Amino acid sequence: MDIKQILDEWEYDPYSFSVRIVDGDDGKQKLQIRLDLGVLQLEMEGRPDGTSPHNKESLLDYFKEKLEDSPNDPVSGSEFVLTDDDCDQLRMEAIQYYHRYVSLLELEKYNGVISDTEHNLEILDMMKEYAEDKSDFMSYEQYRPYILMINTLAKGRMSLNKNHSEKASIIVENGIKLINDARAELGLKDSVYGYKEVRFLKEWNKEFDSNSSPSELDLLQRKLMKAVKIEDYESAALIRDDISNFGKRRKKINPNK
Repeated sequence: MDIKQILDEWEYDPYSFSVRIVDGDDGKQKLQIRLDLGVLQLEMEGRPDGTSPHNKESLLDYFKEKLEDSPNDPVSGSEFVLTDDDCDQLRMEAIQYYHRYVSLLELEKYNGVISDTEHNLEILDMMKEYAEDKSDFMSYEQYRPYILMINTLAKGRMSLNKNHSEKASIIVENGIKLINDARAELGLKDSVYGYKEVRFLKEWNKEFDSNSSPSELDLLQRKLMKAVKIEDYESAALIRDDISNFGKRRKKINPNK
């Protein structure tokens, strides 16, 4: 069916991330993303494409059950492994969840962001442990810091929305530790792996001040989250400067804070 009417009604803006929730014909809500060439539609629950691989909610669930049923006995040759094709399928599933969690982050649906990022982290952990060819794992491992950062952002934002700035700070510190632990485990502590994500979280953590003006600072933080979400780190750096200058202005006004 021609979707021109939908595209005409929802104009594409190349400078913003356009996402919305609509009611589906099946009575369930759908997540839609406006792209330059059309519209991407995802399910809000279960696997984003609405399929049930091997009659499971997700491919990850299928492999988790398969792992539980495997005796993992290398002597008998029945050890559980993920083949190249298995890893490719898991990567494709992870991309679906990626599209959904960045969209949910835009809509401030933080529980969904946390669930979907944890799903992808589980995929990473499974590939790390059981990939037959370790190059399959490393090709996706590069995204772990970004996934951890988005997971941390969602948890931190939930706490800030409840005015729990101290808890948000602890969450961010834990997120930084997880990224640094991954860097150290892979021997990449001095590489660019995870560097931008750690730097971003450290800068964000500096701004958790319960005495800050909630309106202006919150707006800057939301703009920063959006820039990081679409991996526009140049814009994120400029916004971080604005946040830093905001803090300096506050100290000039009230040097005791």
